[in-house]
Amino acid sequence: MGKFPEVEKTEFYFAFPDRMYHYECAKCDALCCRGHGIGTAAKETPGLLSRYPELAWTVTKSSRLGSNFTNPAGGCFFLTAENLCQVEQDHGREAKPGVCVAFPFNDFSRVGDVVVVRPHFLCPLRLLPGNGAGNHAELETMLHKTGVISRALAQPGPDMAPEKARELVRREEAFRDRCGAAIGLRSFDELLEQEVENKKEFHDWRERALRLWGISPPTVPRDYLDDILLALAPPLRVRILLLSEQNRLRILSLAGAYLRSMAQITSRPLTLQGAHHMIVNVLGVLRFFAMGNVSQRLPLPEATQGVDFQNPELTLAFFQVLEELQRGRKLFDTIEEALPDRVNDLERAIFFHQLARRIRELKRSLRN
Repeated sequence: MGKFPEVEKTEFYFAFPDRMYHYECAKCDALCCRGHGIGTAAKETPGLLSRYPELAWTVTKSSRLGSNFTNPAGGCFFLTAENLCQVEQDHGREAKPGVCVAFPFNDFSRVGDVVVVRPHFLCPLRLLPGNGAGNHAELETMLHKTGVISRALAQPGPDMAPEKARELVRREEAFRDRCGAAIGLRSFDELLEQEVENKKEFHDWRERALRLWGISPPTVPRDYLDDILLALAPPLRVRILLLSEQNRLRILSLAGAYLRSMAQITSRPLTLQGAHHMIVNVLGVLRFFAMGNVSQRLPLPEATQGVDFQNPELTLAFFQVLEELQRGRKLFDTIEEALPDRVNDLERAIFFHQLARRIRELKRSLRN
C-alpha cells in the first residue's frame, strides 16, 4: 500500500444517500455495544486509559494506528443498565472512541486513498428521507475530529492511482445521488432500466438467469421494497466495486428479484437490516449469474472435493458443467444441458451455491 496523503486532506465517499438513513438507539437494545470490542485511534488511546487504566489489561492489539480492546459478550464495559455510554455520561461525547461516535456510519474501507464509509447494518436502520442521520458534511467534520481516519486508510481495499480512485468514486457518487432522488418516487427496476445501455441484452440475460435459478418474482406496483433497494444499492455496490458496470447492474437486478420473491413468505415488512443481510448471503450466487453466458476456461478440480448433494444426478451435473467449462463451453448453455429435468427448488438452490463457490475458488487458483 502506497503512502497516503495527510489525514486533513483525506477524501471520503459516503456510500449511502445524504440524510436518508435514520436510527433510534432506544429501539435497538444497544446491539453495537454487545461483545464487539473497542477500537481506538492512536491519539484517543492515552485519554481513555488515563480515565479507565484497568482497560489496558484487555488490549488485544496495538500499533501506531491505535489499539483494540476486548469486552464482555453481554455488553461493553461502559454500557450502562439504561443502554447508555458511561464514558459519554462521565466525560462527554468527545471522550468516546471515534468509532463509537461514528456508529452506525463506521463500516470503513478504501479505494486508493479515498476512505469509503458505509452504514453498519448491525444497526436496525430505517428510512427517513431528508431528515435522517448520516449528513455527509457533518460526518466528514466529525471523522476528521475523532482521529479514526488513519485506521480507516489501513483497511483493505484496491490500490490505484489517485486520479483513477477519484474517477471511480465520482461515478459511484452520481449513482448514489440518483438512487436517493428516486426514493419515494420511482421503482428500483425503473432506475436500473435507465442505467442499462443495451436494454434488450439485459432483459434477455435477466430472464434466462432467473429461469435457471428458479426464481419467479411477483409483478407488483411500486412499493416499500423499491425504496429499500434504492437505499441499499450504493453500499452493496461497494462490495462489487471492481466489476464491470454491466455486472454491477446485473447483480442489483437479481438482488431485487430475489428480495421480492422472499418477501412473499413473511407477514412483516422487510427492514433495511433484514434485506441487506438476505442479499449479502446470496451475493456469491448473484455474482455467478451476473457473468452471463460466457466461456470460462477453468482447471478441473479434484473428483469429489467439497461436494455433498443428496441427489446423485446433481453431482453428475455439477462435474459435467465444470468439465464442459474447462473445454471452453459457455456457462448458461452448459448448465441448461446438464441440470436434470426434475430438480426441486431446494436442490437447485444448493447446486448454484456450490457451483458459484467452486468456480470462484478455481478462478482464484488461476490468479495465484
